[in-house]
Amino acid sequence: MHLTYSCKLTTLMHICENNLLSINSLGTYYNATQGVVKQKDTGEWIQECYPDVWDELKKVPGSVDPEDGKIRFNIDRRVPP
Repeated sequence: MHLTYSCKLTTLMHICENNLLSINSLGTYYNATQGVVKQKDTGEWIQECYPDVWDELKKVPGSVDPEDGKIRFNIDRRVPP
């Protein structure tokens, strides 16, 4: 099932309005951002809107991709049984 851009935006707005964003969701979003410039903008947005989550996210180990220079946080996305 593909969600339309409008549906994705509505879902993201609902998540933001209800403060449902977590280190895992924001870290995964940050990791998936395309390009170093957009990733920098995304980091600034997280920092401005969710400073507590950003502070915790910065404590998560990560690495810099040698090919594209993007930072990737090591987000554990496993779901417990």
